[in-house]
Amino acid sequence: MIFDISSTCCEIKFLSPFSFYKIMTGDLNQAKIMGGIGSLLLVLSVVPKAGYILGIVGMVLLLIGIKNIADFFGRESVFKNALYAIIFGIIGYVAAAVFAITGILSIGAGFSIGKILGLLLLALVVLLVFYVLSAIFMKKSYDEIAQLTGISLFGTAGLLYLIGSILIIVLVGAIIILVAWILSTVAFFSIDPSKYTAPGTPPAPAPGTGPPPAPEITETPQPEPIEPS
Repeated sequence: MIFDISSTCCEIKFLSPFSFYKIMTGDLNQAKIMGGIGSLLLVLSVVPKAGYILGIVGMVLLLIGIKNIADFFGRESVFKNALYAIIFGIIGYVAAAVFAITGILSIGAGFSIGKILGLLLLALVVLLVFYVLSAIFMKKSYDEIAQLTGISLFGTAGLLYLIGSILIIVLVGAIIILVAWILSTVAFFSIDPSKYTAPGTPPAPAPGTGPPPAPEITETPQPEPIEPS
């Protein structure tokens, strides 16, 4: 089941899988809620034990929020860049895990310390490369969102996420990434759906104005027939 959280009445509804598409459409209110909660869960991903679960759920909700923004403004690249970021991140983690596990298992297989350390170092390099690639695409997505919404915090969050990814091998990188997700949370919850109009939507008429009145149709009187005398 999927949670649908309404910001107006603060109630939680359970949606069937068939109605899941409703939260994937271009709705800025859904983007605000899903993106904000998703970013917040990514902040909480540092919590021991439950961090991985919170991180996965947070990333899914973040993607839903970004998808809504992309659909609302008609900018498919916003969602595509975010999706590429997630894909590169997954590839990096899987590849790094393979090299790391191979290195650990090689300890009892008679491999030299040099080869084992080489595999572990390769795992670290692969993780770093794909993590930076992931951050580049996420920054592209956040830069576009900042341009479309006029909320500069999105651009700042994307830049900090990229810097933190480059410095992830040291502790300061992880801290910068955490700050980036905090700014992302604030940015999403700063979205005011009432301020935006979807492209192609005709502007609302100004107060006191409306469509021009229909012209009055007047009938031309017909001359009476003259009776013969």
